Amino acid sequence: MPKGHFDRSKTPAGQNRQILMNALEALNHPRVDVKDPKAIQERITNYIEFCIEKDIAPSVNGCASWLGVNNQTLESWYAGRTATPEHQLVAARFYGILQDVWSQKMDDGSINPVSGIFTGKAFFGYKDTQEIVVNAKVQNELSVADLIAESKMLPGGENLIIDGTAKMLEDTPTETPQKEPVEGKKKLGRISTGKS
Repeated sequence: MPKGHFDRSKTPAGQNRQILMNALEALNHPRVDVKDPKAIQERITNYIEFCIEKDIAPSVNGCASWLGVNNQTLESWYAGRTATPEHQLVAARFYGILQDVWSQKMDDGSINPVSGIFTGKAFFGYKDTQEIVVNAKVQNELSVADLIAESKMLPGGENLIIDGTAKMLEDTPTETPQKEPVEGKKKLGRISTGKS
């Protein structure tokens, strides 16, 4: 079997039947009044009790099915973009339970790490981040000659013309007359030595 393809032979016998029977349970409930946060809370409680009884993990999609809404609606309640603060509180409590279940399953290794990372990103706001720390090399006592030598090593530095002055640059820029650059050369302007 090619690498990365789902191996259906590893699906336990009867699992699909059980998944569909669980989904049918959601369809058999009367529609909940989604404008009533108490009715939503009661239905979420029923859903969690069902998950306990069937020994299945709760999910955003499963809960949304039990509520008769899509997962984007449930997520928008959680994010506080729609409905009332009471809706947000009910959804936040449910998401808190989901995150707790998810983190415990990630910790004990019962969730495939790739699936777990996807779940964290898709439903709990996790993101891939990279932290880059830049440590600047600071040399407080460079001479004008050192600064000129270092600037000549920059890309295109061999074409730089330096006007020879070295003064501390002020916080507020001041207008100073500039020499016209020689044709084909770049002009660097003033260099600060870091000294007063």
